[in-house]
Amino acid sequence: MTVDEIIAVVRLTTMVDSGEISDAQLLLWINEGIYDISQREDWPWLEAESTFATVASTASYALSGIASGEEIQIIRSLIRDAQGTPLLPIDHEQALVFWADDVESGTPKYFSVYRERFFLYPIPNAVETINVHYTKAPTELSAGSDSPAWLSTFHNVLVPYVEAKVWQQQEDFAKAQFTFAVYYDRLDMLRRAYSRRLDHGPWAIGSGRNTRTGMREPYRNDWTNADV
Repeated sequence: MTVDEIIAVVRLTTMVDSGEISDAQLLLWINEGIYDISQREDWPWLEAESTFATVASTASYALSGIASGEEIQIIRSLIRDAQGTPLLPIDHEQALVFWADDVESGTPKYFSVYRERFFLYPIPNAVETINVHYTKAPTELSAGSDSPAWLSTFHNVLVPYVEAKVWQQQEDFAKAQFTFAVYYDRLDMLRRAYSRRLDHGPWAIGSGRNTRTGMREPYRNDWTNADV
């Protein structure tokens, strides 16, 4: 559903016209609903990755220069591209204490995040590519043709959220309570849909010659597997 379609459905079900509540206000509530949904799970549609290059003798790097203008909510991992080696997260204050009098440079092994910046330890002594995996903030919708980023089948989860906001403004709190309940039911359906998609992915147990892999098949409770 697009923004225009969500607004049209909300106006149809609540019988509220633009003279009472503007489209701009409804759009504000749509984006508020998107933010509410984004905070409830680690959604795949908010996963993102980027890269940045270290600079010799430079320890800190701005987040804004890494995420291509996206707002980073959670840092998932930093990985050295050349070796595929993950950097280990460390508390920033602990890092300052540990490396307070240490000007050692070399290959980064640890990182901390403070005031919208990365700090690498030891200080890089060469140019190297670092892959950053993170959870981004949801993109706000603005145009009438814009749509939420998740599965289109569940775009309608936003409709009862906006309807509830309309009823609250109209001081019809019984209807607001009812439509919020509908919203939570649809949100749960969205959550289950993404859980099923993850359940159908590949799995691996063990390592080396003892590794066993398989694929969880949709609509089945058993697992297929193959020796590797």
